[in-house]
Amino acid sequence: MSPASQMQMRFDGKIGFPGGFVDLRDGSLEDGLNRELSEELGCDPKSLRVSEADYASSHATEALLQKVVAHFYTKRISLDELRKVELAAVQAKDHGREVTDNSTYIL
Repeated sequence: MSPASQMQMRFDGKIGFPGGFVDLRDGSLEDGLNRELSEELGCDPKSLRVSEADYASSHATEALLQKVVAHFYTKRISLDELRKVELAAVQAKDHGREVTDNSTYIL
């Protein structure tokens, strides 16, 4: 199986991964990520759920306006599942918001 990824054009013209800030109401990093994936990509949280087992790495930076720790996750899915995600993304609640709103950071 060859690797593929879901990325999106950002407001600043760069390519980025979907994601965002975790809210205290989320409960965990994974819950926050699953909420963001649902909002930005229209992912069904029941069928495409990221868990602790999907954790890849973390990176801290002070280069932005505030200190940020980005947590990266990888999820192995079939190309058919990826196609479904891509088709659902245009109907997602926040689809396109990241490409026009520079107040939101994609992590």
